[in-house]
Amino acid sequence: MNRCILLLLITSLSIVSLARDGAWRPNCWGDWQFFGNQHDGTYRNPVLPADFSDIDCISYNGEYYAISSTFQLSPGMVILRSRNMVDWEICSHAVTDIRQIGCEMNYDRMDRYGRGIWAGAIRHHNGLFYVYFGTPDEGIFVTSSKDIKGPWSDLVKVIDEGGWDDPCPLFDEDGKNYLVATHFADGYKTHIFPMAEDGLSVDKSRGVLVNEGMGREANKLYKINGMYYHLYSEATRDGRYLMMKRSETPMGPYSQPRQLSYPQRHWHEPNQGGLLQDADGQWYFLTHHGTGDWGGRIASLLPVTWQDGWPVIGEPDDRGIGNMVWHTAIPSVSLSKSSINRFQGFHDPSWSWNHHPREGYFKTSKAALTIKAFQPLEANNLLKAGNTLLQRSWQVPWSVVTVRLDISRFADGQRSGLCHLSRNWSEFGIQMEKGVKSLYIKTNDNQYLTVAKAGAKHVYLRSSWDLSGLSTYSYSFDGKDFTKVDFVFPLSWGNYRGDLFGLYTYNNNQEAGSATFDRFSYDKLPEAPTRNVFGHALVPDMIADASIIEHDSTFYCYATTDGMGHGLSTSGMPVVWKSNDFVNWSFDGCSFPLPEGTVYWAPSKAVRKGGKWYLYPTLNVGMYPAVADSPEGPFRLAKGDSLIIKNRLWPQDNVHYIDAEIFIDDDGRAYAFWSRRNVGLLNPDMVTIDSLVQLPTRHNAYTEGPIFFKRNGIYYYLYTQGGSETYTYRYQMSRVSPLGPWIYPEDDLVCATDVQTGVYGPGHGCVFKTEGTDDYYLAFLEFGRNSTNRQTYVNRLEFNDDGTIQKVKVTLDGVGALHPVTLPEQIYPASVTASSAAIPQKIQYFYDDRCQRGEHFDAAFVSDDANGSRWMAAENDTTPWIIMDLGSVQYIGTSEAYFVRPTSGHAYRLESSLDGKAWTTIGGHTDLQQKSPHTDIIGKSCRYLRLHIDCGIKG
Repeated sequence: MNRCILLLLITSLSIVSLARDGAWRPNCWGDWQFFGNQHDGTYRNPVLPADFSDIDCISYNGEYYAISSTFQLSPGMVILRSRNMVDWEICSHAVTDIRQIGCEMNYDRMDRYGRGIWAGAIRHHNGLFYVYFGTPDEGIFVTSSKDIKGPWSDLVKVIDEGGWDDPCPLFDEDGKNYLVATHFADGYKTHIFPMAEDGLSVDKSRGVLVNEGMGREANKLYKINGMYYHLYSEATRDGRYLMMKRSETPMGPYSQPRQLSYPQRHWHEPNQGGLLQDADGQWYFLTHHGTGDWGGRIASLLPVTWQDGWPVIGEPDDRGIGNMVWHTAIPSVSLSKSSINRFQGFHDPSWSWNHHPREGYFKTSKAALTIKAFQPLEANNLLKAGNTLLQRSWQVPWSVVTVRLDISRFADGQRSGLCHLSRNWSEFGIQMEKGVKSLYIKTNDNQYLTVAKAGAKHVYLRSSWDLSGLSTYSYSFDGKDFTKVDFVFPLSWGNYRGDLFGLYTYNNNQEAGSATFDRFSYDKLPEAPTRNVFGHALVPDMIADASIIEHDSTFYCYATTDGMGHGLSTSGMPVVWKSNDFVNWSFDGCSFPLPEGTVYWAPSKAVRKGGKWYLYPTLNVGMYPAVADSPEGPFRLAKGDSLIIKNRLWPQDNVHYIDAEIFIDDDGRAYAFWSRRNVGLLNPDMVTIDSLVQLPTRHNAYTEGPIFFKRNGIYYYLYTQGGSETYTYRYQMSRVSPLGPWIYPEDDLVCATDVQTGVYGPGHGCVFKTEGTDDYYLAFLEFGRNSTNRQTYVNRLEFNDDGTIQKVKVTLDGVGALHPVTLPEQIYPASVTASSAAIPQKIQYFYDDRCQRGEHFDAAFVSDDANGSRWMAAENDTTPWIIMDLGSVQYIGTSEAYFVRPTSGHAYRLESSLDGKAWTTIGGHTDLQQKSPHTDIIGKSCRYLRLHIDCGIKG
């Protein structure tokens, strides 16, 4: 009999691949699940997964600076800063007023898409930073500043002629200066000119032709070890790649060119960039990828190897030509974390205007932006609407932009909102026509959609996208409940730029109305919604402090029920999860009836003595003994019916003792271990303490979550140190008794955070073994959802020949079945759709900035057979449902539904259909039942199953 499983969780997708040489590389272009600083001494490319084209860079005074072209954006020529070449932050712009370039850069012309500020170079000389750049229509300019943050001097034209690009200066030690540039309008001829001492002019009459040929540009001039190097890129039918010539004098003659790297079209042609040297003398090349997509021309950092006086860019092959490097050691000076993602208000240098803005028609502060509406140069054309404020759309696994729009001062004809802008552009906002305000979507290809009327003073607008480059819009009138719009907008590349998102207002009819934006946020989350970063948790629920036993070939798990949403002040009702195979877990109802409002934590393992089963949970921060006739309960308080001090396990002291662990030795003596190194010798009644001692440990910080067991005549005591991401387990051992004397192994670490495997803060758990074997396992809670939203995972526990414990390589993979699985054949759906999905949640770290992640709630998680992830409906979804398409008509015997937070109870309705149109109710129940799973006997054929959650947590 087949059964169809409605699960809430997903298996980990393969997101990386290995080359033949074992080096990591992405599966395909744009697969940036990992990028930048890995905080383990390495980095992964790209280091800047956003549009930072035409990179050049220098090192100065222990820091690194880079510039990137900005085309028509204002202010122009962005400047970045780093301490390790990997973590970058935007610190300023070199061109404050782009109208110095020409009037076409202004809001009343807006005629420099794809033109404006092109590639340039940055250098430091005689106490000044210099930035040179070309514009294709106006010439080559220079500006300078004593401080990288400015103020920068007014622009000076070095070459007053269009058709030039990619300039780079060289300030020689003898006081003579030079400039290299390409005259692309004249067959891409590259010249080196003598330059004046102040760097503000060149002598074109003395220029020397050093290169020519279609596509030869991206010039850089360097003097290294007394030799002059001309670095450039060239294009062939195979793609664009790096070349170099060298000379003993700055004006030449230059040698025959040498190829430094391969075209690598599949990696979007890394080429234009600049050389850098770290504090240890290692060379690197910071480069853009010259073929752009919706994310723009992103930037990578490649190691450089010198061979015979030539730099090889990337990994050299046997010909001495470089290939792309994706993962390598970080340069010698490390910045702990980048601030490029930290929003600093509307004064943040990440913002730029589309062309120079109309002054006096906007006001910015850290908290708010107000723009006065005026008529665009062309009606209904966002590309011709002045005073649009923009940012780069980052090509990372998940991005969410949210802003609140005040629409109280709108005027007829006005439109305002959130936009995306490139070759394709879209507006998502509010329009006012004849006094009526409505939410709308408009695109450049004449798609138009009226979404809803807007009667409130404020509307919250949101755009979300992932690595696919598909943006979805949603809105809210209270900032809490967001409604997703049934519209998908593909982000695009155009005018040499990737996608930009922004804020806009204009009025097609008149110069009237204003829009105020505030409560802006841009969250760049490190995981995509189709990737489960929480792996194979033990049970389909959030639990912590697990204690696991096996009795008569059945596994029992006693634990804190987590995820109740109110921190330590609440926990779910007591349940006992049980399984015959260690994969399929279930519970049915409460295992320990307690007064309402009781907080139930950290139960011990259930132990058997005298035909009874004893359990020692923490109830309202005190340990109480409980007793039952079977290992799954129901349990009852053993010393009285009330939660008073005298009924506690250790009533002599009103101290909050927690986390009992019970051990019965071979001689029948029972011991209770609990927090703060306490050990009590239990009386034969198993509910009172005869005497109390404290164990001496090597580490003296606060301890909890004790684990105690005996193997091959050795007693092991495990205890936690730290908390949150710093959770660790330490251990000591004795060959004499449960009370010592103790052996303190030199390496006493059992487990700790492992960033590579994604385990953040392995803490309070247990050690157990399978019956009749010497196979031991460590169960631990994983703190990576923060505070009391934890899940439990299990790994093997291995020992050395001398009995010491091997450090556990903690993973979220689980250990699979420990007994044969005897369930019927399972049917998996071809696809799953849902009424809605909750917005992604960004999970912050407490102490370790490496331990950041995001949780997503995609419908695909319903049927993925992994307990780590879950589908959740949106908060405002009052009729949540999921539909499973089996792909064809199939006979279904039984279905099982695993709900989020099952101890709170659920009521639901299950329907089937042959065509997805006519539905028949085949299962469910109207009463609230606290169990997992919820099983329905179907016994019929269907193609579609639809489950409505009528009561309970919507997931």
